[in-house]
Amino acid sequence: MLESKIQARIMKGLKTAGIYAIKVIVGNRKGIPDISCCVPINKEQAMKHFETHETLGIFVSLEVKNETGKPTDLQLWNIEEIRKCGGVAEVVHSWNEVANILRR
Repeated sequence: MLESKIQARIMKGLKTAGIYAIKVIVGNRKGIPDISCCVPINKEQAMKHFETHETLGIFVSLEVKNETGKPTDLQLWNIEEIRKCGGVAEVVHSWNEVANILRR
């Protein structure tokens, strides 16, 4: 299946789940993951210094590949940089993989 079809399915699933998501078409640098979203978390799970917000979210970034696709070294570097800053970044091949990530 084409990556664009997989991306469309993932975007539809995120929208259905009520998650804010954007498809990155052109970034200001190479290797940026394909989809970025903010997944809401329960306030009780949040740190105390964020008490003024009613809802908090976790930054999630998804590099979409087809069944045989592999991320480039630059894509892997960007994923690692996101993780170092506390975000969630993963290489995914289907909506089912994304759904599993969201359940974590």
